[in-house]
Amino acid sequence: TAAGKIVKTVAVIKSIDTDSKNITFVDAESGVQEIYAYNNGTEYLSKSGEAITIAQIHPGDVVDLHYNNNTFVVKKIQISEDDDVWVNPKVTAFSVDEKNQAMKIGKTMYYYTSQTLILSDGKEIDVRELNNSMDCLSVTGYDNKIVSIVVDKGHGYLSLTGDSLFVGGLINVGGVLARKIEAEMLLTVTEGSYKVEVVNGQYKAEKYVTIKRGEEFVLDFSDVAANVTQTGNIKITVDVKGARLYIDGNAYNYSSILTLKTGKHDI
Repeated sequence: TAAGKIVKTVAVIKSIDTDSKNITFVDAESGVQEIYAYNNGTEYLSKSGEAITIAQIHPGDVVDLHYNNNTFVVKKIQISEDDDVWVNPKVTAFSVDEKNQAMKIGKTMYYYTSQTLILSDGKEIDVRELNNSMDCLSVTGYDNKIVSIVVDKGHGYLSLTGDSLFVGGLINVGGVLARKIEAEMLLTVTEGSYKVEVVNGQYKAEKYVTIKRGEEFVLDFSDVAANVTQTGNIKITVDVKGARLYIDGNAYNYSSILTLKTGKHDI
């Protein structure tokens, strides 16, 4: 009919533009991206059918989207109650096989496509930016296909400067990451706040850092003073065969140059 009829599709929310009142989504079955309008008459429901606001619908959510097939205006959005839709929150044990476009979560293998929505801080990222030792994900699927991945907790980077006293020693980040300190090293760290401890022999220091997702924090240790001992070199020539040399009561081998602390000594 000219007025059109209301039809339903399972969709992955990509973005919601509250200024222009448009919803960008990807059809969960076909992978086709669409942009439909919504208005003051659009209804928003939770999975259980309770009324919610549009602010409670987020990019990456899989919804049952009801729209007019003539005007393409969305009449109702409900967090999908489709039996084939599943959500796996707080995923930390995962691995990605880019060649076969597969992701293993725990012991189960799923596949993803070029239309799979991968979001971090509301921005689309590439699957290669996921870090399976640092990130915490919320993964949503349709049957055995992953349709959206949202990075709930991502990672940033930590580098050191003014750290010459500590190279070769150890760094401990919040008790969750320990490494040998190397010159110009860059550590990948889960976002959050940490106490950072560095130690190398007699030198030890600690500072506090806040790692932000996708950003590098440069931690400066140039304020750690080196323990400088003033010394001088001396060559003592002894031409008496069998003589022994004592300096401040300690025996020394006088066949080579000696290094002593500056100041007066008893010989």
